Amino acid sequence: MASVRDNARPADGHGTDAQGGDRRGASLAGNDTVQAAVPQETRTFAIENMTCAACPIAVRKAMQGVDGVQSVDVDFGAKTATVVFDPAVTTPDAIVRASTSAGYPAKLAARGG
Repeated sequence: MASVRDNARPADGHGTDAQGGDRRGASLAGNDTVQAAVPQETRTFAIENMTCAACPIAVRKAMQGVDGVQSVDVDFGAKTATVVFDPAVTTPDAIVRASTSAGYPAKLAARGG
């Protein structure tokens, strides 16, 4: 005689769908996930005092330490840092202060275009 499968949920409260897939997070039709758009702004800063290969690391760490900064790309050759940040959380001035406090004075580069 064939056994009957127990369809009760496991102790973790999650189960699998009819095809054996995980049902966690499957509350929307078609298993789509809704993600809120994170506002972001990208600005480029001119950086002073970068004289060696370690300097961009220090600049990046200082700028990444600012709440709301999402990414920092430092270009040693151009002496610039391009920063993506949430303008609802931080400002270009806060990013400038962080770099300057680390010994690398920064100023907002003019926007092209």
